Amino acid sequence: MLSKRIGKFSFQLLFGLIILTFLTYVISKQDFSLFLEKASTMWPIILLLLFIHIVLQILFSSYNIKIIANSLNHQIPYKNIFLSYIPVWSLGKILPGGVGELSILYQLKQEGLDTGNAVFIAFFDKLLTIVTQAIIIIAGIWIFIPPESSLLIIAILVIGIAAMIIAITSATLRNMIKKYILRSYSSKFVGFSSHFQYLWKEKKKVILWNMIITFCKSFSVAAIVTILFFILGTEVNIFSVLVINTLTLVVAMIPITIGGLGTKEAAAVYLYSTIGVPAVIVYAVYVSIRIASLTIGPLASLFVIYYIKNKIKKTNQSR
Repeated sequence: MLSKRIGKFSFQLLFGLIILTFLTYVISKQDFSLFLEKASTMWPIILLLLFIHIVLQILFSSYNIKIIANSLNHQIPYKNIFLSYIPVWSLGKILPGGVGELSILYQLKQEGLDTGNAVFIAFFDKLLTIVTQAIIIIAGIWIFIPPESSLLIIAILVIGIAAMIIAITSATLRNMIKKYILRSYSSKFVGFSSHFQYLWKEKKKVILWNMIITFCKSFSVAAIVTILFFILGTEVNIFSVLVINTLTLVVAMIPITIGGLGTKEAAAVYLYSTIGVPAVIVYAVYVSIRIASLTIGPLASLFVIYYIKNKIKKTNQSR
């Protein structure tokens, strides 16, 4: 079993590196002089923006976890969730399908939550993120893709969201999912439907607030990318960046490479080309974000682990 997982991971990593290498080769044929000229003088600001880009994602994502936990009467200090989310976010960048972020389950259980509540908070937050991303895509996909294809994608998204809601609320479908899909894991999802029903009937504001926070996260990240484009000599409408960023995140969820390695960058180059943004600039921005994520994330995670271990050590010494 372990060897299969290692083999799958290795294949996805290799496939992602092949895509990224091929993309690099194609882009290298173009003129990099404009990018190099701008980057050489603005690199301190670019590095700062990349750092802010990462911090904003963790701030908003961890706050979303807190508001869902609060709605179920679990008052976890935000500092704890924020620090816990740093390694969680980092894992999300190296595991396929964004599943790394679901490792927040472990951290929630460390805060005293039982498995059912922890599973609901982690998965429900992910579901609300997907719904919010779907709404953004529906609002702007027609800008980049022909109307016929846009309508098909919109129809698939609407049907998918409806199916997801029905699956959660229908007892018959829930039983089928438990029996044929979750199987031995169904015990981990005990209480999922009842929590959903509770929030849907009594705490609609929590659901809406979570989606607003997710949109704010997406918008702030889009703003950072827009500024990066501007610094590198290209003006892009922030709404276009918002929609393309969201589309690339969906592409990254397809588990054919590790964390969307290569596929996300290739999708970004293609989508921006439809509105006339130079491939060199798109490649530079998105690869820079990738490098920053894979560098800052693990370093910050090591700091958090050291901080927590040191805190536990001091607590044990004071007893």
